[in-house]
Amino acid sequence: MTLWQIDIYPADGQPDALGSSAASAAADMGIAKDLTIHGAYGFLLGGPLSESETKRIGQQLLSDPIAQKCRVAKVG
Repeated sequence: MTLWQIDIYPADGQPDALGSSAASAAADMGIAKDLTIHGAYGFLLGGPLSESETKRIGQQLLSDPIAQKCRVAKVG
């Protein structure tokens, strides 16, 4: 069984709502007022999948191809 990591990021030119929210929360807590945070979220997917199958799942099922981009890597 192969374990894959699929990370989802905002597409180029799209707003980074997750990063902006984290930076705003840090400012509200007094940690820093001018942080730049880039947000992403990820999935771990295990099974007998090829890299191309995993990329297809990431691009067509787990992300919005217009507003997001995904990166796929084998874990380990």
